[in-house]
Amino acid sequence: MGRRGHGGAGHPRRHGGGLDRDQPGCQPADPDPLRAGLHEVDGQSRPRLRECDHRRGRLRPCGRGRLHRFRRSGAGTQFRLHHEPDGRRPAAQRARPGAGGRGLSLPGRHGGARRGLAARLRRGAAVASPHARPILPRSNAKGRPRDVNLTDWDNRERRYDLSPEAAARELERHYGIAGETTFADLVARAAEQFPAKVAIVHHGRILTYAQLIRKVAAVRRFVADRAKPGQRVALLVDNSDHYPIWYFGILAAGAVAVPINPKLVARELGYMVGDAEPVLFVEETRFEKLIDDALAMAGRDVPRFVVDRDPPPPYAGEWQPTRGIDVHSPAAIYYTSGTTGAPKGVIHTHYSLMAGAVLCPEAWEHTGPETRFLACTPMFHIASHVFFLVILALGATLVVDSYQTERTMRQIADHRIDAFFAVPSQLLMMEQHPLKDELDFSHVKMVCFGAAPMAMDRLQAVQDMFPNAGLVHAMGQTESCGMIVTLSSKRAFEKIGSVGVPVPGNVIRVVDADDNDVPRGEIGELVSRGPQNMIGYLNRPDATAETLRGGWLHTGDLGYQDEDGYLYLVDRSKDMIIRGGENIYSTEVEDVVYMLDAVSLCAVIGVPDKLFGEEVGVFIQTRKGRALAAEDVQKHCREHLAAYKVPRVVEFVDDFAMTATGKIQKGELRKRYQG
Repeated sequence: MGRRGHGGAGHPRRHGGGLDRDQPGCQPADPDPLRAGLHEVDGQSRPRLRECDHRRGRLRPCGRGRLHRFRRSGAGTQFRLHHEPDGRRPAAQRARPGAGGRGLSLPGRHGGARRGLAARLRRGAAVASPHARPILPRSNAKGRPRDVNLTDWDNRERRYDLSPEAAARELERHYGIAGETTFADLVARAAEQFPAKVAIVHHGRILTYAQLIRKVAAVRRFVADRAKPGQRVALLVDNSDHYPIWYFGILAAGAVAVPINPKLVARELGYMVGDAEPVLFVEETRFEKLIDDALAMAGRDVPRFVVDRDPPPPYAGEWQPTRGIDVHSPAAIYYTSGTTGAPKGVIHTHYSLMAGAVLCPEAWEHTGPETRFLACTPMFHIASHVFFLVILALGATLVVDSYQTERTMRQIADHRIDAFFAVPSQLLMMEQHPLKDELDFSHVKMVCFGAAPMAMDRLQAVQDMFPNAGLVHAMGQTESCGMIVTLSSKRAFEKIGSVGVPVPGNVIRVVDADDNDVPRGEIGELVSRGPQNMIGYLNRPDATAETLRGGWLHTGDLGYQDEDGYLYLVDRSKDMIIRGGENIYSTEVEDVVYMLDAVSLCAVIGVPDKLFGEEVGVFIQTRKGRALAAEDVQKHCREHLAAYKVPRVVEFVDDFAMTATGKIQKGELRKRYQG
């Protein structure tokens, strides 16, 4: 029953109606809280979003047309969300640091808004590379560093580089990532600060932050009753609101989440089940037969919970901070894509997950509590985890769907998405779709893409489709929590082909076969060190020792560093072709083939040859309605490559087998020439 002054029904005139008593906490008055709480998208006046001050127990009705700030005693700055007729904030507030801009603002452990790590680098902090220039924010009258507004990224010549040691201090000091913290605790802090704000949208289902954290608490109790700390829980759930709820709940219970690729066949899944030995399987109805077969192959009988059929875990009370979970204990196991052999289980701790999620966004643009982010890449993959984890820790809004070109394009337009992550092949499919000329994408502020850099003409085509967006390239791997290097949009065209500079807290070296540094401009293997790196492979001590030798993560990527400190990826060490003693980088040949306008996708591999050991082979998928002959490809390559690099084998395919992150599975192509 509501009480006066505490948001109950005793003040209908003040509050504009009672609250939803089925779900305690503040609820938006608008039937579409995504639209009411964030942006005006249809040009019509909408009811106002109410935010609740739990410390004082009051609802604060909002006026129209402005974004105002108010200060809550002991809790930092709070923002009241108001409508702006054109979906934007007043210019003065957009330009003013700390006035609700899109800089990184993670809710702090003491309740207030904490600014980004990069905004608080202090004089004397170590940097990751000699070319870096650390930010030295001036202090205010009280001696605290002044906030730096990350909204104005494009107009500044700064990079946010931070040594692993300095990053560890900052993670504990400013975000409380130490002791017994799990990622669910970061989301709980966002829920305390933004209880009525929309957290997740999926196919018409909407969850506020208050609702989200209560569901996570229920899952935590459910899992804790069935799995001891450290035991593994397999999670085979496609992109939906179920996924983050169960993921956070598993981690908060002290169990270890094992996300599974929904595209696996029974044999592949059976291998993972036998390797990880889960004590509980969380799944969707459509995967039941697949899991039946996989468990039979693995000879295991595992309790199962079906998220879209079984009754949801019962209400378990309000969220309580986690206890008894070491932040450096295993939190999740992600299996590699297996493009070069059997998949390996990569073990990440609570600390490495949170470090990756907090540090990586410091290198992004236009990310803050007002961000509306579309998660369309597979959520089971660690690359997507980096994005959806931090979005929910920031108190931003996550729109969840699976990628399908036309539907994804409509989602971006209909929900007025600010930012999203995609792989180059997905962006190119959007760019080639006729719908691009019918939809308005002017509201998109950031497009982050990974897997591989794009050629100049393709990058320009994507920029033309999203004219107001910064194009941010990210590179990483499962072993490094998804991202270790990023290239800002300011340098996207100037440093074409570069994968960028290390993300904050990460150090990158380029080394030879003996792990000695090579001079700038020379090719070597990229090795990294940082708080987001894995602690090892599951049941693979030899592979762990080899990959982490000397305290550095050996990525298997070959590349070099230019005089400005920017990194360029040449090839995967396993993809390099050796023809008669000559090293040929597959990416170099692919870049030349991509110059042909008729080429949609291509992949270059080494084809066995009795004389030279290997020859260059290229597989090509052409654009719809375009014809291309093998002779034309070879003639074009002879004009741009040395003779020994010209493909001797040219094959055309209808499509490619792809990994979950949109990479071509070259291992499947090599099988054609085995035996």
